[in-house]
Amino acid sequence: MPKTEVNRPDMKLSTFPFLTGDEFSQACREFIRLVDGCDRQLESLGWTKARFDETGAEPVLVARKYTDSQPTESTETEPDVGGENANIEDEEDANIADEETIEDIEDDPEALVRRPVSTRKCEVEYHVMLSPTYRVPVLYFFLPGGPPCGPKELHNMYNSLVPAQFRSELRDVGVMGGVSITNHPLTGIPVYFVHPCATSEALKSVAGDKEQTTETYLLLWIGLVGNCVGLNVPLELVAQAGNL
Repeated sequence: MPKTEVNRPDMKLSTFPFLTGDEFSQACREFIRLVDGCDRQLESLGWTKARFDETGAEPVLVARKYTDSQPTESTETEPDVGGENANIEDEEDANIADEETIEDIEDDPEALVRRPVSTRKCEVEYHVMLSPTYRVPVLYFFLPGGPPCGPKELHNMYNSLVPAQFRSELRDVGVMGGVSITNHPLTGIPVYFVHPCATSEALKSVAGDKEQTTETYLLLWIGLVGNCVGLNVPLELVAQAGNL
């Protein structure tokens, strides 16, 4: 039996990597359709919510998922505090003793105590909205129930959410843009966001000569922008797009 052809709107983009309002909305609908097509597979990957909301002043794609906080570790040295150096009175002898202690630590791996690496799950809510200035999507995110966004929390967010290979680039506003704090366009509440100043050039560089559509646009964009702050593209979504 021949496969029934499904009537769908023209998915070609007029001026990639830039989007019109209609193209952004269609891209969000296509993304949600891919998510729905994966049934409940995404729940096993930590996704707890994905919806497209067009009821507010501006359309917004909402995704919520659990992500592993990035492991942190620190090294502490435990110097030899044996009694043989406790009664040294001469400063020169004390300096010699310190040098010997340092040599002992360097020669003895057990003198270096490394705290165990640990990770924990943190729930992050991501909002994707179209920038009227840059004409590309902008990623806003926050931790539901977490502390209010501020300079100290921004530093903690870098260390716990951003993979190590992206931290210096994001802090320096590299090709990915930079992570900062702004007021959410709809709620006015301070949230984190990835600045879109370099998004268009990065999208063109990654896409190359391959034609992009409203179906593939957000997969490419999330893989480029979202991946650096815990919003990765599940392979199930890519496979679902390839089967359509």
